[in-house]
Amino acid sequence: LEANRRRTTSYYEKARQAHEQSLVLGVPSYSKLLQKRREEVKRLQFYFIQGKKSLRTVIVMCDAPTQQLLTEARQRILSPLHYEWDIYTRGAWIPPMNVIPKHDMHVTICVPYWWHSLRNNNAELTQAMAQRLRHALIVDFHHPFCIELERIVLLGGKTLVALWRTVGERTVIDRETQTEIKLVDRHSLEIDPMVRLRRQIVECFTKEREEHKIKPLTHHHLRHRHSLDFGDNSVKTKGTTASPVSSTELHPSGRPLPDHSSVMTRSNSLPKLAPVVPKPSLIKKSDRRHTIELKTPGLGSGDGFIHTTLCRLPLDCLSTDDVELEPVHRLCREATATYAGHRMLVHKFRFLETTGEGGDSNPCVGPLFDETIEAPTRTVV
Repeated sequence: LEANRRRTTSYYEKARQAHEQSLVLGVPSYSKLLQKRREEVKRLQFYFIQGKKSLRTVIVMCDAPTQQLLTEARQRILSPLHYEWDIYTRGAWIPPMNVIPKHDMHVTICVPYWWHSLRNNNAELTQAMAQRLRHALIVDFHHPFCIELERIVLLGGKTLVALWRTVGERTVIDRETQTEIKLVDRHSLEIDPMVRLRRQIVECFTKEREEHKIKPLTHHHLRHRHSLDFGDNSVKTKGTTASPVSSTELHPSGRPLPDHSSVMTRSNSLPKLAPVVPKPSLIKKSDRRHTIELKTPGLGSGDGFIHTTLCRLPLDCLSTDDVELEPVHRLCREATATYAGHRMLVHKFRFLETTGEGGDSNPCVGPLFDETIEAPTRTVV
């Protein structure tokens, strides 16, 4: 109940803030518009074009009725834009990869491993992470549960998303017969299943479990463990010969990317990452937060955010003319009134390793690793 209260309050605030972006300024210069659009396409496939890094994520695929419902809602909401996929159009343009295909619509559960370099035993690390996820789902009894569509909103005037809340059982007493009646709605007094799921999946990668002989499986822990195994001599000092280091990679915006270059070596235990030269840190160890904690939706903010991305608008290069978004916001409200309350079962978790071929929001295109893990069925004795 409390989790849904925070969640829906957050959704309401996001919907209010969305209306602050009601006008997208056009780019009068056609040549400048084309340049911006080409840069946008390169940005969307930056990691895929480089081919050096991968991202691992856990998602839940939308079922067929949900896919159909969200596709119809998206088509209606975006209709006032009269957008095209042709990059040379002077009107509203949306890159094809920014419109998530019907069969790829999903809810993101967590992001265990952010963008890291592809190394020799990359597949071994991915297999170990998939096995760890499977273990967590079974040991912690993450049974199937339902989520309910709460609203559809154009966040920041840019990202069209479907926002979900959870539902669960609660008991009411019939006054006349004094019998218990089970209801399933968003006011359940049970522990929120999505919050519990995300927290325990994060903990299965970041916490040590001695009873199950499980060690943390994060980039930081693997690198630190390798340093302990090989001692300080594994870190090259000034005057010694070190392995060649690639030049600093740059994001299309021009800023340097953080260096995640690490070498994975074969071992009988879990995959290990070679250490890097330690740098002075301004953050205390007690304040350190792992990437999975920062990148998992709704965990860092504490609002339990559950969403399905439907489309992203390229605001910097949308059209040569100014575009009014108020009709889009109005249709979002109409779609919310029409489709709110639709429910979907969360019971199959898809673990993916992607190279970014599908852009910012679609990890389902050309994955390096793809495995679906089903939640254990609840048994009543």
